Amino acid sequence: MKQKFSAASAGNRLRRILPVLALCAMVFFFTACGAKYADNEYLGTWKATTATMSGISLDVSKTIGEFSITLEKDGSVRATIGKDKEKGKWEETENGFKLKDSSSEMEFTKTEKGKAKVEYQGMTLVFEQQ
Repeated sequence: MKQKFSAASAGNRLRRILPVLALCAMVFFFTACGAKYADNEYLGTWKATTATMSGISLDVSKTIGEFSITLEKDGSVRATIGKDKEKGKWEETENGFKLKDSSSEMEFTKTEKGKAKVEYQGMTLVFEQQ
């Protein structure tokens, strides 16, 4: 027995298929967006090691305690300074990377593989990738 295909049955099939196709497209879109920096050299955790001001260098872990940042592949960043925790965004720049939150920015300059520095309130902080 031959099955007849009518415009109504084709429309019904299309109505069932379109939501599935839309869902697949959304999953693809959000997956691609989530991996903004999938293979970036700056990904991971960076810890502040030294702070220098007016020619005096200090060990950050002995003076401040933990000072670390974690750069995620979706462009988000988590920062820990002592017992305080903050969140923000990061982006790659020509010479390193930049951190942003709702009120400020910090630009890190790559000094060598696995090391970056930032100038902050007259102080130079050196971070090492973990």
